[in-house]
Amino acid sequence: LVTLVPQTSLYFMQDPVINTPKGLVKARMAMKVRRQEPHIVEIAIGKENYIHRLKNRTEGGDITLASYLHGGDVNYRDGIMLFGITGQSGSTIVPEAELLARKAGAKGLVLFFTPDYYDSRYAYATGNVMHDDTIKMPVTDEKLLGNISMLRKTRALERGRLSDAYKWARRHYSEVIQVPDNEQLKWGANVFPLGEGYVLSSQHLRETNRNLERAGINVVALPAETLTSGFGSWHCMIFYAK
Repeated sequence: LVTLVPQTSLYFMQDPVINTPKGLVKARMAMKVRRQEPHIVEIAIGKENYIHRLKNRTEGGDITLASYLHGGDVNYRDGIMLFGITGQSGSTIVPEAELLARKAGAKGLVLFFTPDYYDSRYAYATGNVMHDDTIKMPVTDEKLLGNISMLRKTRALERGRLSDAYKWARRHYSEVIQVPDNEQLKWGANVFPLGEGYVLSSQHLRETNRNLERAGINVVALPAETLTSGFGSWHCMIFYAK
């Protein structure tokens, strides 16, 4: 019945569609129960607005050659595509990322191998994946919000150079704003940047919000604890169309 009647979760609107500077990309969901979401969103938005669709790249009947990517896995810093790769991304995700960056007109590409890529113990019990926006969020081009312990467990690959994501962040940002460990799994990094130094956050992220404000970020905090109990927060729930 789950296969015949998929249980969608479209209140996580960021997941089924990926923004790029040149148009939209149709995501491919790793969880079977969410496979219909990208199709539903594409119907709503219109096929003409898409520049790329993730596909099952099978060869010789080998169904393991598949790429999965959610909207929460892609962010940007000054035109550079920041691309998260999870334990369920699939064996062809790196060439897919390179193709997507070219089609999107990105100035560069940085790959982030999230903790569950290396260690299955970090995967959620539900089978969902650890999106890149769970670990870090560029709140401005110069300031990054993230959980430092998760960043240290993430590997960043940029122009052939591999390092942990915290060291990468220290090289590229003037400040790394800390999401404390006790608010990491309350989706502390999953805020939504509104531009001009403002972010949309949740009221229950008290320490994270204080750290943002100390860093000069204006926080718009709304009650969202009930919504964030579903493995996501504001960035997951909002899709912005340019």
